Amino acid sequence: MRRLLVLCAVAAAVVLAPSCRRAVERSAQKIRIVEVGRPAMRGLTAFDLPLCVDNGSAHTLRLTAASLTLRCGGDRVAEIRLGDEVEVPRRTMVDVTTRWRLRIADPLALYVAAGRLRAGDLSTLSVDCAVEGRGGPAAVNISRERVPLSEFLNTFGLTSDDVAEYLRIEP
Repeated sequence: MRRLLVLCAVAAAVVLAPSCRRAVERSAQKIRIVEVGRPAMRGLTAFDLPLCVDNGSAHTLRLTAASLTLRCGGDRVAEIRLGDEVEVPRRTMVDVTTRWRLRIADPLALYVAAGRLRAGDLSTLSVDCAVEGRGGPAAVNISRERVPLSEFLNTFGLTSDDVAEYLRIEP
């Protein structure tokens, strides 16, 4: 009898697991970044990045940690990290200002990467990104390595021209 109950509990967990996953996927489809504003420098190593976020889900979103590493070829160029936790209430569209910290790993590689951005050549530029947070009861831990920069920018509806403009890189 006890074995039958354990077997039933395991079967129920297996049946319910896919439905929980679909619920998380449906919630994720209701969340989007509507607009990315112009970064405002705060000293030499920090900047504020305004975002317009549409949270159509039934859960408050909380971003606790995020980092992005820019690579040129295989070399690390620079890294930015989220400075403060960000929270977006459920079922709202809000403007959020995020604070980021910048660390330059290789100044010469940064110069080369800026030149490639000026020329619109993103072929050797890639990013490593990591995000941690919560979307209601679900923990969010996303990590990607060596994503082509053009693909990463497309995720947010940006182009290399937008990045060049935001960074005030003259073509």
